[in-house]
Amino acid sequence: MSLLVVRIPILLTVLMIATISSAAEVAIPDSTLVTQTAATSVSAMESGADISAFPGSTWGVLLGAIGTQPASADDEDEDEKKRVPKKKIRKKGESTIVSSDDDDQSCLSSCLGDLFISMLMSSDDDEDETDRVEPVSLVAEEAETAYGDTLQERSYARYVNEPAPDKIITPADFSLVLDLSWWKVGPSDVWDEYKDGGGRIGVGGNFIPSGIFEIGVDAGFSFNRGYPLFDYETSTRLESPQSSHLWMFDSGIRVGMIHSLSNKGPFLRWGLGPRVFWVKETADLKVYSLPGPTPLDDRKEALEKWRLGGDFVVSMLWDASNDVLIGFSTRLFIIPWESSGVQSLTLDYIGRKSLVGLNFGLVVHFNGF
Repeated sequence: MSLLVVRIPILLTVLMIATISSAAEVAIPDSTLVTQTAATSVSAMESGADISAFPGSTWGVLLGAIGTQPASADDEDEDEKKRVPKKKIRKKGESTIVSSDDDDQSCLSSCLGDLFISMLMSSDDDEDETDRVEPVSLVAEEAETAYGDTLQERSYARYVNEPAPDKIITPADFSLVLDLSWWKVGPSDVWDEYKDGGGRIGVGGNFIPSGIFEIGVDAGFSFNRGYPLFDYETSTRLESPQSSHLWMFDSGIRVGMIHSLSNKGPFLRWGLGPRVFWVKETADLKVYSLPGPTPLDDRKEALEKWRLGGDFVVSMLWDASNDVLIGFSTRLFIIPWESSGVQSLTLDYIGRKSLVGLNFGLVVHFNGF
């Protein structure tokens, strides 16, 4: 704004001087030179320089013309000589056609008018706005993609409504097996004496060498309490069992198969094989003398034998979690037996009858243990 205030008085002065000079019939320099001089003067005013420091400038000519009076008839010849045009300074490439004084005056008025209007319209803000250039964005704007344009979204849209495939449960190559069961054994005399049955706990491992074939190794311990039904009598003594206990330990190997009835089970598992049995029966006896009977003594009788037998096991298993199968198990075992008839125990009086027993229980397989 301060620059505009400086420019306006200067331009008004230039126009006023030009009008006076035209009225006084003073020779006006070439229009191009006048325009250059005016622009130089304006620039000098803006920078604070002294205009009078420019010798021979148009300001001197114009200001001198203000005080000049009209020439008399005697001085016309001298003035005519002074009006002889001097050499002009012209830029290279400019036109060499010499214009008349009237053309110079009209050009001067036109050039000064255009210069005056342009200076009025310009301002410091305009110059600043002209110099200000908006930076060009180097990052291209990403086009918005509609839903479903990406491969991931198309894949999701394709499978989102499809049901998840059923999880397939397969038995591992090795599993740890825990067995807790109830058991009962015969023949009939033993069955009746140990009528309540007993318990068995077993532990083992199953291996799957190929396909559905399976090999298992395990061991178990069984116990049972009996209620004796018979007394043992000789010609002089009577032995009466008061209570009895049957203990059994077995260990062996089984070969079998495992069948998957569906992707998530159940699994049918079976195996059979030879086993080694350790069998022990004990009884608390009261001894009487005959005839009487007269009590004589109390003692404990025991019978212990090792036998080679076998068993057959069938299990039905369901998937309880990722690594645990739980189910039910049935076991059938047989122990060849031979009695001596010497001791006052049931197992020593059954003769050559084999011990045959059944187990029913709960089995847990830790798949891939």
